[in-house]
Amino acid sequence: DLVLLPQSDGEHRTSKNSRVKVLNESDVASGKWTIHDVVMPQPGYDVKYPQHNIGNAVYKAFVEADSLSWNALCKKKGDYALPGGYRAILVLPTNMSYKWITYSDENEELSLTDYDKLQNFSEKKSEEHGAFTALQLTFRLPQSSYATMFMRELLKTETDLASLKEAKLT
Repeated sequence: DLVLLPQSDGEHRTSKNSRVKVLNESDVASGKWTIHDVVMPQPGYDVKYPQHNIGNAVYKAFVEADSLSWNALCKKKGDYALPGGYRAILVLPTNMSYKWITYSDENEELSLTDYDKLQNFSEKKSEEHGAFTALQLTFRLPQSSYATMFMRELLKTETDLASLKEAKLT
């Protein structure tokens, strides 16, 4: 598996590859790395691929399934030339908090928009005898992570179109 090494302050690297480490058995046994450190390469000419059985073979099959040429993709010049990148396979939210809100009007806005905050509007207060209850979650995710996917995993629901239609959410 691959992990991204931390970048020092002020350090400039010309290649993403210089920040990637291919883990071996002793690295895994050291306990220094967790599943949250593992990254998956996005295909391109400036990435390393996993060195295990899956490695290049799976990535090559994905590219060729879309009728693209692996060689064209991995060249620095050409129609499909992409440097690639890395994405964490699993991230944890940070700064997570929650608040229960009871309210009576089902059409009432329960959260402030950024504009509301700029206008110094006050937060919605929970009503003592509200007919409805809502759970408001606040959290941060790293760049290129999606709150909808976090919520899907948290609620154990599917988000594909067929599942949403079946649940009558579209």
